[in-house]
Amino acid sequence: MNIIGTGLKYLISFFSKVGLLRLSAFILFIYVFIKNGRRKGITVLCLTRRSNVFDVRALKKYEKRFNFIELPFNILKFAQPWLPNLDQTFYQDGLLEYPDAVYKSKLFAASFLKYLKYFGSYDLKFILSANFDYYEDFAFKSHSSIMYIGLSREHYLMPLSFQRGLSRYYNNYNFKGNRIFVYGEQTRKLLLQSKIGKKDEIIVTGCPRMDMISDLNYKNTSRNYITLFSFIDGLYDGNQTFFEILNIFLNLADKYPDQQFLIKCKSDYDYKILNDYCKNKPNIHLSYLMEFTKPFEVSKLIISFNSNSILESLLSRAAILIPYWGDTVKPQQELLVDPNEDEFLVFNFAHNQKDFTEFVENIITSKGIYKINETERMATFGKYYFLSDQRFSNVVGDEIQKLLDIS
Repeated sequence: MNIIGTGLKYLISFFSKVGLLRLSAFILFIYVFIKNGRRKGITVLCLTRRSNVFDVRALKKYEKRFNFIELPFNILKFAQPWLPNLDQTFYQDGLLEYPDAVYKSKLFAASFLKYLKYFGSYDLKFILSANFDYYEDFAFKSHSSIMYIGLSREHYLMPLSFQRGLSRYYNNYNFKGNRIFVYGEQTRKLLLQSKIGKKDEIIVTGCPRMDMISDLNYKNTSRNYITLFSFIDGLYDGNQTFFEILNIFLNLADKYPDQQFLIKCKSDYDYKILNDYCKNKPNIHLSYLMEFTKPFEVSKLIISFNSNSILESLLSRAAILIPYWGDTVKPQQELLVDPNEDEFLVFNFAHNQKDFTEFVENIITSKGIYKINETERMATFGKYYFLSDQRFSNVVGDEIQKLLDIS
């Protein structure tokens, strides 16, 4: 598929540039058909990005009432070269200045969706996008026979991110789809306050990819890794402390040659930088494209910035260590978890390099398994994310079914 897919992407881009929009849309249909195959049943076209692809994979694995097929979101960008370079969220007024581009995108989208139905024989009823406010898929939101759902990949848990989100969205975006699914009540609250949609349009479903962590079989897995989630991509502003931690990793790798270390990179940028430091350390492994669940499955200790990764880690069996010194110390409004308000003490905070090193070495040298309290971990998880008695993927499926029933 890689070679064929690359060739098809080139053809899509070429025919779009020369103005053969229907032909470009047909090639895109071929790409999707080859990638997904012919499937029976009510179909959901999932526009995937790297940030939500594991949500879609969880839906495909656990929610069997619907047929989920994938279209990588980035293809929509180079398939529509006529679109101006607009900002996410703020594009709606900008598009009014480009009526020809709007016409072309609507023609392209309508043609592609028609080919999926008639040539692919997909019973296409829904489009599930990686978020609700991207401009590249605006033309997919206006088809009366196909319902549009935005699965919001953002979850505004920190006080500062909530305020920034509120100022970004307030009266700046008018949702024109059918539903927005969010991970928790905090994001629903933000979107309602921003007047983006109506109460019955914004639904809390939880995070489908969490099903994949919860479903791991830890009994059959050797959890021998000390895992560090990288935070040098500029999002967290904690580079100085990160490189202090990296130096500790390098020293511990020499001291404990039988211990395996893993650094989960957020991007190719991370990988290239860190590879220069770690290339001569055979027991330090770097990964950028690793399966989402792997770090949670193989780790006995997870080290992460004070961000959403620590919440995902609550569903694992690993100890959790949060560095909290230097430039990782933030004002309360920038903290996901305040060290003084960790109600159940499910997180461990290291306040200096010495404490950090001692904690990691205790995990390395301990012969026993770090004991966790699952009840307390789930109670903490539930403070931030929606909890359900069933899989989150099935909650999403229930909401899709409700839409289908009223259509």
